[in-house]
Amino acid sequence: MTQGVVLGREVFGGDQGGRTILFTQIDDGSSGLLTMPGIVTPEQFGARGDGVTNDYAAMQLAVATGKNVFCGQRYLLDGASPAIAVTVDGQCIFGPGELLTTSDITVIKITGNIRVNVQGLTITGNSSGSAQFGIASTDLSGGVGTHQLRLLDVTVRSLATAGILLYNATGGLNHGPIVMGCRAFNCGIGFWTLTEYTQFSECLAYACATGFECEGGNQLYVNCVGVSCTANGMKIDSAGNDGHGGIINCSFNHNTCNLRFLDNITLGMPIIGCNFYGTPGTIEIGAVGGTLGVLGARLINCAIACPLNINDHADAVIEGCLWPVTPVVAITIAATATARFDPFNVDLTGQVPSNIAAAQAAHPTAFLSTLQGVVGILPAVAAPAAPAVGYYLYVDVADGVLKAKGTGGTVTPLATP
Repeated sequence: MTQGVVLGREVFGGDQGGRTILFTQIDDGSSGLLTMPGIVTPEQFGARGDGVTNDYAAMQLAVATGKNVFCGQRYLLDGASPAIAVTVDGQCIFGPGELLTTSDITVIKITGNIRVNVQGLTITGNSSGSAQFGIASTDLSGGVGTHQLRLLDVTVRSLATAGILLYNATGGLNHGPIVMGCRAFNCGIGFWTLTEYTQFSECLAYACATGFECEGGNQLYVNCVGVSCTANGMKIDSAGNDGHGGIINCSFNHNTCNLRFLDNITLGMPIIGCNFYGTPGTIEIGAVGGTLGVLGARLINCAIACPLNINDHADAVIEGCLWPVTPVVAITIAATATARFDPFNVDLTGQVPSNIAAAQAAHPTAFLSTLQGVVGILPAVAAPAAPAVGYYLYVDVADGVLKAKGTGGTVTPLATP
């Protein structure tokens, strides 16, 4: 018997100061390696784990056992794609180790309707090739796709094509993949989804070409960050994407384009409580020459400190957002676009930002809005100042009269009590 060892944050075997004993390690009596019930290591199949020797064959043998594979060192995996093919339901590839490749391959490929966990690993490429992926999940069965995939605390680095790809080749639905606490550095695309029903939480994409690319409906992104990406922090693409997902409490800063919301997202994609900041970043709603669906972009309670472009035929609603920089950033609206800015878009002084007023003056037909039903207007605490453009409608607290105040300060009574 041996004393247990601590692997990452988990305790395996032995008496570790009163901490939970998950199982016992037993010396196999021949090689001096430790075996664990239900778990194998690449070293048991000849891996050196020094990051220099090619451990490709040993890793494949370890994974082929169908047991959980613990990776605790640095493994060079050069060979044919994929280096690790996971096809066994319930298999887990885990540990604090690093998987490296200089080949144009997928390092970990997960196929079929199976439950798989990948946890704690770092996967590193060499930023070279046209099909270099860290983790790729695909479905060859035509059913519901990869089921209950969990990617937890994984780091992907310098993968030329994508760090993490969730893809369904047959067009079915991927129910339940969860990507949590993962990081992508210097990848072509950090996190790329071409499927449905995926949840991303607390993920970071840094210095990728595109941090997050969403090409499927029912995607949920919560507490994610995309920063210093050379193309897009977040790209919502129209390819196979009818929307009805959400982006919540995320931050996209200092990207060439902080948010790119492309055409034909027919069921909308609400973006709530997010932060967009920094140069040279922009927010692009629709594309020049595009035909965005009528239920397109919704930015709600966001902080916007970068230019906003509402492009051809785009339909955008901007509600309750904070515009925290002075002078406020530019807003451009295409002649064929529709834009709705509610009165709760304010700057740091609580006033309607001048960029919204200027955009409305330049594109009055873009600011189309209708009201249906009953609208209640309570008396104002004080009469408003004259607006920069248009009119302010208010109930005067002094006499209860409904009034309109124009740009020159002229007040027109509209209705008496």
